[in-house]
Amino acid sequence: MPVYRVHWLKAKSRRDRWREERILLASEMEWTELFFRHRASRWKALAAESSAIALPDSGTGDELEPNTRYSQGHICYALKQESMWDRLAQQATLQFNAAKADIEPSQHFARSRSSSELSL
Repeated sequence: MPVYRVHWLKAKSRRDRWREERILLASEMEWTELFFRHRASRWKALAAESSAIALPDSGTGDELEPNTRYSQGHICYALKQESMWDRLAQQATLQFNAAKADIEPSQHFARSRSSSELSL
């Protein structure tokens, strides 16, 4: 009888670890999506900041041209980075949603009996 209890406890422990891992995995997927979206919004803000610098001020045309070129480069780079992070967020959302749909809790633990059935 003690051997059955040990096996039951080990099986219950494994099941509990898998449930916890599933919760952590779902959280990590969400954190990854949020991080990608945060980086995209940060680069978008930097592009807006650079475009504010590129606005013409009340100076001569000679002083304005180098600043404008410099700021246009910043804007272009920031928008490229924003686009990259946004695409990463979209791809992560699609793939994570597909992964979440593939692993349903009822499918994952269908073979294991409920704890009330396993009680000694």
